Amino acid sequence: MNIALLSVGTEILLGDTVNTNLASLGQVLYNNGFILTTAKTVPDKKKFIQDAVNELLQNNDVIVTCGGIGPTEDDFTKEVISEMFDLKLVVDEDHLNWMKSRWESRGMTMPATNVKQAKIPAGAKKLNNSNGTSPGIHIVYKNKHVFILPGPPREFIPLVTDELVPFLINNFIKVEKDYEFILFFNVAESALAEKIDKFKPEGLDLAYLASKGIIKLRIDKNSVSDIALKHFKQQIKETLSDNVLSFENIPASKVLLNELKSKNYTISLIESITGGSFSNELVSHPGASE
Repeated sequence: MNIALLSVGTEILLGDTVNTNLASLGQVLYNNGFILTTAKTVPDKKKFIQDAVNELLQNNDVIVTCGGIGPTEDDFTKEVISEMFDLKLVVDEDHLNWMKSRWESRGMTMPATNVKQAKIPAGAKKLNNSNGTSPGIHIVYKNKHVFILPGPPREFIPLVTDELVPFLINNFIKVEKDYEFILFFNVAESALAEKIDKFKPEGLDLAYLASKGIIKLRIDKNSVSDIALKHFKQQIKETLSDNVLSFENIPASKVLLNELKSKNYTISLIESITGGSFSNELVSHPGASE
């Protein structure tokens, strides 16, 4: 089965916003046994969105969109897709009342423009957005599944993990993973490669991906036998344990968060050098407040 991501936003194409949703979605899907097949980015133009959706429908079973479902005039991804599928938008009164109560709790009146966020395509499933006011939407169209999700990563990723991934697991067969990953730190890429070459089995296909003090080793596990791969990983543990950050393909901040949670530790931060980016990195992961 094929999965596509359609990112909507002129700001991405202008370089004003980095599309971290693409990397995050690919990683979450792969870790759960699925592969992101195609990714496409279009500006906030109705014709571009229409053309992209039609193109992606031809070769994909699941299409995930991100962006363009907010309250402003340049947010119309939901409206464009609903019109394409001939689906009437209906106000979800429960969601509308919930949004109004959020504004009232702050002593303010909800702007009329926010009403559009409560409109759901007829027959579609509303997906709970625990970090924002625009709900996600799941539409089934000609046996294809379209997930319309918000653009902000703190809203997009929880909806992917809470709604999209369980749906895929329950409705599609997982693919056989071709790769395994090991994350290293506190070691230079060339020095790491020199050490690994001493015990790397013949034929093992490796790739070294370096970024921000972390070296990610991608291993093609189909390039050698299971026995050779098992021995190789054992050698990694024995000779490079001080440099291994994780045997999972996850961010370093997630590794730290997992360690804190496993030990039932809390953490307090006083930041000056990083200007708050360290705490921001930690709270970007669901469950950080625990």
